[in-house]
Amino acid sequence: MEDSMDGSDEAMQNMQDMTPMRHEEIAHSNEMGYDVNVGDIDVAEHFTESVPGTSHDSGYDLALARFMRSEIDYDEFMRQAGGMSLGDETLEMDEEEEMPAAALQQLVLPKGEMMMEEEVAGPSHSLTSGPLHHAPAPLPLDPMSSQAVNGAAKKPRAALPNNLQQLMQEVMNQEEITKPLPFQPAPGHDAVSGNDMSVSKTAREKKKQTKTLDALMGQAAVIYARGQSGEALTMLLEVIRQEPRNSDAYRQVAEIYREQNEGELSLQYGLLAAYLDSKTPCDEWVDLAEQARNLNCLEMAAAAYGRASRIDPGLWLYWEQRIELLEATNVRHLAMRARLLALQQTDCVRSNLDFDWFHTMVKMVAEYFIEINDEEKAVQSLETFVMRARQFGRSAASQHETLVGMWIGKGKYKEALKSILALCHDNMKVVDADGTEIVTVKLHGFAGYDVSPLPLPADARFEVDEDMPINLMCKVGICLINLGSRGPAQHLCEIIMMRSFSEVEYIDPVAELAHAIYLAEWYPFGRRFLEQLQQWQMLVEEPQLWFIYGNILNALKEYDRAMEAFERVLQLNPSHVDGRINLSGLQQRAGMGEKALETLRDYDLEGCTHLPDERLLQRQAEFLFENNRTEQFIKTTRMLLTPYFYEIHRNPDCVAKKRAGRNATVSLSTTLRQAALHAVQNSTLEKFVKRLGAATYQQTGRSYDDMDAVALHDYCLKLIESLGKYNRYLDMLTVCCYAFLQPKITRDQKSMTFQNLLYFCAIKAENWLLAFEYARWYHQNVNSSVLLSLPEKEVVIKRIFNAMNYVFCHSQNVSYHRYVMRALVKNPGNHALQAISGNNSLITGTYRHALGEFLRVWVANKNNPLICLLIGLTFIHMSCKKDLSSRHMLALRGLAFLRRYEQTRSVKQEVYYNLGRTFHQLSINQLAIYFYEKTLEEQPPKVETVLEDGTESVEVAQRYDMTRFAAHNLALLYQSSGNVHLAMEVYEKYLVI
Repeated sequence: MEDSMDGSDEAMQNMQDMTPMRHEEIAHSNEMGYDVNVGDIDVAEHFTESVPGTSHDSGYDLALARFMRSEIDYDEFMRQAGGMSLGDETLEMDEEEEMPAAALQQLVLPKGEMMMEEEVAGPSHSLTSGPLHHAPAPLPLDPMSSQAVNGAAKKPRAALPNNLQQLMQEVMNQEEITKPLPFQPAPGHDAVSGNDMSVSKTAREKKKQTKTLDALMGQAAVIYARGQSGEALTMLLEVIRQEPRNSDAYRQVAEIYREQNEGELSLQYGLLAAYLDSKTPCDEWVDLAEQARNLNCLEMAAAAYGRASRIDPGLWLYWEQRIELLEATNVRHLAMRARLLALQQTDCVRSNLDFDWFHTMVKMVAEYFIEINDEEKAVQSLETFVMRARQFGRSAASQHETLVGMWIGKGKYKEALKSILALCHDNMKVVDADGTEIVTVKLHGFAGYDVSPLPLPADARFEVDEDMPINLMCKVGICLINLGSRGPAQHLCEIIMMRSFSEVEYIDPVAELAHAIYLAEWYPFGRRFLEQLQQWQMLVEEPQLWFIYGNILNALKEYDRAMEAFERVLQLNPSHVDGRINLSGLQQRAGMGEKALETLRDYDLEGCTHLPDERLLQRQAEFLFENNRTEQFIKTTRMLLTPYFYEIHRNPDCVAKKRAGRNATVSLSTTLRQAALHAVQNSTLEKFVKRLGAATYQQTGRSYDDMDAVALHDYCLKLIESLGKYNRYLDMLTVCCYAFLQPKITRDQKSMTFQNLLYFCAIKAENWLLAFEYARWYHQNVNSSVLLSLPEKEVVIKRIFNAMNYVFCHSQNVSYHRYVMRALVKNPGNHALQAISGNNSLITGTYRHALGEFLRVWVANKNNPLICLLIGLTFIHMSCKKDLSSRHMLALRGLAFLRRYEQTRSVKQEVYYNLGRTFHQLSINQLAIYFYEKTLEEQPPKVETVLEDGTESVEVAQRYDMTRFAAHNLALLYQSSGNVHLAMEVYEKYLVI
């Protein structure tokens, strides 16, 4: 240590000689002149326990003393102390990135057995391996490690031989067929002949070996019949060793173990035999399942019943047993999937099941899959119910209509059309021009149906009974339109036009059909279809039909009639947003600008499906901004900027290009742009932009370049300011990122505005990743800048590291620490980087590295209270580690630095709280209580603040008040000591709101 310290600081002066302090020295610390008075309290008496010293501690103390006297550098100190240097630690972290994670070695039941991945198909003989995520515990292959599900300890089990364990692993990994190594013959005729000879030789040897093993198995059976079970078992195990896939050998071994009352080994070998034999009968799987159940191996029993249900899926008994076992092992998801498979495959006649049973089971399964948002399985459940209802002759019209609607919603028009044509075949027939039926429907009971041909021929016609519901007819029309069958679709629409519409439930299906006709661009036919339907009073009062009619007239360029249709829409439904937008667009086109603006004014346009005219949005935005109607201005401006923001998603290549703005001296970082794009993802504004931007881009006659870069910049900046006024920081960040990425703004000098706002918006929105990327980019940019002089550059770099440290205080990431370590290698004398690196190490528990970094900063900043506090905390944390023989010495050193922190820090409330927290951690409760009480006696700190009018004011900063924290900790100490009454007094005095 240097001699420049204050003479009054005896504690720090006595640390010049950092020789090892043992318990004798601790006991006589006052005689040495070692000041251990912290907060006017002598703490030496709390560190008088005799602790034997070690040579390792002595070496570390000497190295630390030499380092603090600046005799050795940090790397040499770490080598002498047994740690790693800065370069070694960086290298080790890089190597850790490349090390693959160790795979779990525990073998479990086949995934295919428990998951039942087959949907409706027949039995599958594939086996899979891997952890069973839904099972409560994996099933070990080694019988020694197998336990009952209920957790009860069992007697030790004999371990399987290694070759059998390897075989079990292969079976679980779906390696049922041994694949020979590929033979690559050399070119030439001789190589081919040699290959043929080797193959025939291998076949002869294998046949000979099979005969030998069969003879061994026969001999083992004879020996076992004589009562020599041990010799027979040895011979069978030898057969298994030579031919690991011989299922008969496993069966014989299983029988021997069963007669010897070795049930678990018998079960293991029996399962191996069953898995290896693809022709294992159903009865054998059931016997194995019952044996596993008796041994309380419920998972293995469930897997065996799963195999049995694959072989005989029509019998409910096997499904029932499997479901019961899965429920017992708390694997509800697999149990529900087994129920669904049972509903699809069980034969109700063989299992003696009625329709009520199916109805209850389907309801349970459908509710479960809807609850977990598994739409596909929910649709399968509904389809199963419809087919079962038809099998029992029950009505399921509403369920069928719901099923068809779900298929149409997912775009599965072919499946929806097949379902209606198959299940409504009696009421709707497809014929040709001669009246001959051309569609063949084959029903397979409850298993499904086939409909051919699909798609329908162009000359197909429909014969529809009066009993056919209009809802299903409209859905058939929608499916035909989306499948491109124009002729059959128009013929069906002609039939629909002749129907009577007297029910309210017909309105929505007809509107959906009309919308499908409009989207297919069948404008003349759509106009005739809607005009024909207007004769019905119920349909003529429907605003959605008038809206579609107006769109068709607008597409046919009949603008006056289209305006009348949209006015009719607003008469029937004044809150119809799209109708209002379309009407304003036609009014603007006709030169009625003021009327168009009045049509949009004072209405919320958030729910629209397409954007109004850009000029109207600009005028409305200016009007709202001038009248301080901020909320409406935000919504209008967001719609105005949507097509420009959508350009970023439509052309993502423009984001990846690294380019500089015009006449700009700072290049735009590709990494920073990617981070900004990542901040936009999954935001509410992104969904809004993608929805309306895509619709606007597909709209014909739309100009996207009406606004120049200056106007676009001004609207974005106003929107950011308005969002900040309402504390909507996440939306503010999203708008800032969009503006920063927008190509038109990027090509102009105006891009610097949003680039400079990125850090502010990221901090406000707590997007720490983007804030870090901005600080890192700015640091690299300043380092490479030639315009900044050295003193000015140092000031800017300090500010950058302050900004970076603010990010580190709120978010921790391993990439941050790696960047700091790399930057520290390039800037070895930078105190800010050293402090940040020490903080990272302190948080991660690497105390020696943290201590080294803090001490290097402390050498040049001995009067800095923060560094003294950090060094003291590091020593305190080190003293709390296990297996230390010098913890008291380390604790005293920490208290010495905290003493220095107490002398240099003027905010006494903070000092007393930190001291109390330190003794609280050291379990010196009487001192902790003393300092907590002193914290409560001190007043909160006062800070200078700048008021809105620009004047400065000194006021109490409640955010820095430690009273409540100290009171809470003090009450905990009182409560732990049994003084509940005093703890309640502290709570009532300081912690009651």
